[in-house]
Amino acid sequence: MRLTGILSETWRNYVRGASHPLALALAVFAVIVIPAELEMSTTADLIHRTRDYEQAYASTYLINAPAGIDPTGCEKLATTGLVSAAGALRTDRSVSLTVLPAQNLPVYGATPGFLHLVGISPDVARATGAVAVATELWDTLRPPGHSQRPTDPVPIPPLTIADAYPWPADGRTPTLGSAVLAPTPPVGPFDQCWARAEDPTTDPRWLLPAVLLPGTDANQVRQAQVNLTLGQLLDTPTQFTTRPTQRAPYIAALATLLLAAVATWTRRIHIADTRELGLPTLSSIIAQNLEALTWALTGTALAIPALFWRAHHHSPPDQHDLINLTIPILTATLTTTLLATTLTTLLSRRRPVTDHLRTR
Repeated sequence: MRLTGILSETWRNYVRGASHPLALALAVFAVIVIPAELEMSTTADLIHRTRDYEQAYASTYLINAPAGIDPTGCEKLATTGLVSAAGALRTDRSVSLTVLPAQNLPVYGATPGFLHLVGISPDVARATGAVAVATELWDTLRPPGHSQRPTDPVPIPPLTIADAYPWPADGRTPTLGSAVLAPTPPVGPFDQCWARAEDPTTDPRWLLPAVLLPGTDANQVRQAQVNLTLGQLLDTPTQFTTRPTQRAPYIAALATLLLAAVATWTRRIHIADTRELGLPTLSSIIAQNLEALTWALTGTALAIPALFWRAHHHSPPDQHDLINLTIPILTATLTTTLLATTLTTLLSRRRPVTDHLRTR
């Protein structure tokens, strides 16, 4: 039988619904989307946990040594590849604002690296006399009509506030919650060095003693994690490699294998009949696989937009990584469809069916 004849027969069966293509396509859609959704939701949850861990400063560590920190060495930690941001901090003075006369706010000198670590705009360092405060403090100080984060320097005598950084009471060190950060060049001794791990699953504290100035009293040195409430070390890599949903491609493959086998087996009489009429086995396999591909590809085409929608819903910045996790599921579905169809077609032998027809 020529290929054109096989294609013609496949198209007629598809249009007439002889192979139940719509029902099978919807079944393939479910076989793909359900395990893929479980896989993406599990992975997205781990991504969110990692991001929350970093944003809560749980992957940021500090070493405290009054007047014992080399600020230049501290800033250079960011060039090691193990630290994404690092900067030094020191106590300068306290200040009383006209709008809060009864409260003295500590003023800390912060190096450019420290300003970057807490997310302060570089423009603050370039503005003469400008400082930054926590957003919670800024909400108390800001004049009417100003946004939740200053867009331009705002005079709050005796200070000029040019930016605000988030510092909620979520377990992180409360030092910066009611403080003023003044841009300070990395010159002279500092009191603290802060470093944020490039990989939140690692602990870079072993690097911190390198920033101590010679002669620093070891009894005055203290290391700490900025936020301990989320655990001392992130364990999401272990959870990712041991997640139950990593077996999703195998589940999809098994479900598709059964689906394609049943779909082909229900047409075994038709398959055997065509062989009885002289259709070669290879042509029969090709015909059945073409029919199977029509509903398998239709179900896949319906599933792909749904997968992109769910990936965007779970985590827009990581949607492409989430989609990549579903590729093995799509591949397994199409592969097992062809495999099951081929094997079931081969098992549809002539003689049992012929005997069955004769007994009728």
